[in-house]
Amino acid sequence: NVEDCFGSHWDERLFFSETMGAVRNGPSNVLSPLTLALMEDSGWYTANYDSVEVSSFGHGAGCEFVNGPCIVDDEVPDYGRGSFCSTELIKNKYNGNVISPSECDPSHYVVSACDLGREEEGENDGGERYFSDKSLAPQRFKKADNCPIAIHYFHDCRDQPNKFPKFKG
Repeated sequence: NVEDCFGSHWDERLFFSETMGAVRNGPSNVLSPLTLALMEDSGWYTANYDSVEVSSFGHGAGCEFVNGPCIVDDEVPDYGRGSFCSTELIKNKYNGNVISPSECDPSHYVVSACDLGREEEGENDGGERYFSDKSLAPQRFKKADNCPIAIHYFHDCRDQPNKFPKFKG
């Protein structure tokens, strides 16, 4: 990304949920074996691999995930499912709260909404456009080469169930 220092972080388009990503991605960040191997290879660290987690973002998706587009014919291709999304973001017109249909974020731990919406005329940032409707683009997070990702967090599924008070009838 031209806004980042080259080589300072993992590319968000390929490593969205990595701790070494340029942006903290809420509950979906993981400390992966890849990140620890990089640290060890620098010669400055000795890694403890006991606390690593394999990132689910793009995991097992193959070369098409790396080389192919994130959206094909206005849909997420098979190799991008679970990492990218194509459901347009809907906000409450009175208070601006997100009311979109929910889906899993890339970590598969958090219920989220897709960061995809319509840009106003002239608001195009010049980045890649994957949809036939060129006004559709990520609204908050554009650092993954304008690939839409579910980042509007509603609820962390790892929280204990039944946290809400029970009412007696």
